[in-house]
Amino acid sequence: MAQFAPVAPIQILEAMKKDSPQTLGTYHLLLAHHVLEYPDRFKALFADLSGCTIIMDNSIVELGDSQNEDKVLEACTHIDPTGNSLNWVIPVLTDVMGDGAATREAASKSYDFWKGKGYPLMVVAQGGNGDKTMNPKDVWTDFCQTVDHFLLSGNYPVIEYVGIPRKLVESLGTRQLAIQYVEAVRPDINIHLLGFSDDVTDDVISANHPGVEGIDSAVPLRYSYSVPDGLYTPTATIPARPKDWFENGEFDKVVAKNLYNMRRWVA
Repeated sequence: MAQFAPVAPIQILEAMKKDSPQTLGTYHLLLAHHVLEYPDRFKALFADLSGCTIIMDNSIVELGDSQNEDKVLEACTHIDPTGNSLNWVIPVLTDVMGDGAATREAASKSYDFWKGKGYPLMVVAQGGNGDKTMNPKDVWTDFCQTVDHFLLSGNYPVIEYVGIPRKLVESLGTRQLAIQYVEAVRPDINIHLLGFSDDVTDDVISANHPGVEGIDSAVPLRYSYSVPDGLYTPTATIPARPKDWFENGEFDKVVAKNLYNMRRWVA
């Protein structure tokens, strides 16, 4: 059964926990740069919770480039300061959006940094060469090469998760085939879908695939900030993220309902 990881600013996550630990949930994707902005508040947020799966994202979407490994490690230690917590923190290796070859190079170097530090790791299986006009067949081939490089070579044993990026939907029209390929060659690996694409109906269907561990997004939590009192559905038009949502967004009954529905759809 898949889980939904709400991507939200610290004040919303704190309000979710205040509502109840069940509302906050146990499956999260945190943005490393945001954790470093509020380290004490994030530490307190998870200090008394156990059994959490926490993906520490390198903030590539928000910053336009991956946060460096030292910063991601610092963010991880704020969530799990002793290294012995029941909170399972999973750093995301450095990747290059929409570029398989560059990701294979960057993530390989990133792996060298992380191995031996005791964390299970996630690799993002990017495909393409950064060119939006690249033939979809070539994007697919490059994606598969990234999967093969990290999951079949035997050189990266600490990788326990593979992230399938939303970027693939731009070229392939779906993430379902990508999920099936990963499952075919490594049925033991955990699969996480990174973010909502422009086709959320496909995202929901993909997340319900038996091999998928979870999917993350800020969309259901920020939707009513742009569409007052708006109840989110997978076919709703997604407004651009408001620039001030991370600073001013709040958790209310409408956000709670959208979060509840999203968890129900991918459960």
